[in-house]
Amino acid sequence: MRYLGNKTRMIDNIDLFIRDLGITGKTFCDLFTGSASVADFFKDRYKIIANDLLESS
Repeated sequence: MRYLGNKTRMIDNIDLFIRDLGITGKTFCDLFTGSASVADFFKDRYKIIANDLLESS
């Protein structure tokens, strides 16, 4: 799925989704990191693995 643009508006929904489902773990994988706003939000709670096709990422 391509999501062009900043995912900052979605961070609260992603966080709520993880909490509501009771997902646990020590690593957060941001496979389409782009500007890394999502990875940055979760960096205090998880080890971050970030990936993107864009060289600027």
